[in-house]
Amino acid sequence: GRYCKEREVDIARLALRSAIENEQVPTTFISAAKVDFIKQNLASATTPLTDKEEECRSHIVSAHLKPLQSTNDSHWEGVELKRYW
Repeated sequence: GRYCKEREVDIARLALRSAIENEQVPTTFISAAKVDFIKQNLASATTPLTDKEEECRSHIVSAHLKPLQSTNDSHWEGVELKRYW
């Protein structure tokens, strides 16, 4: 979150766009406690990422998701727990 915040990029928008664009995710559900948040989600779902947002997303994928692929893990299950145990 800090990386995106420093660049004034909404991490929730990156996550939503990533889920929508990922062909391995056939359905994406969104919900929100306020109507304004639903409107923001709909706008995010229908508006492509800017170059700045795409750069942020690429950094996040490279820094946090690619390392999982290099260890033959395709999920985060147990990864965080190993830090604490």
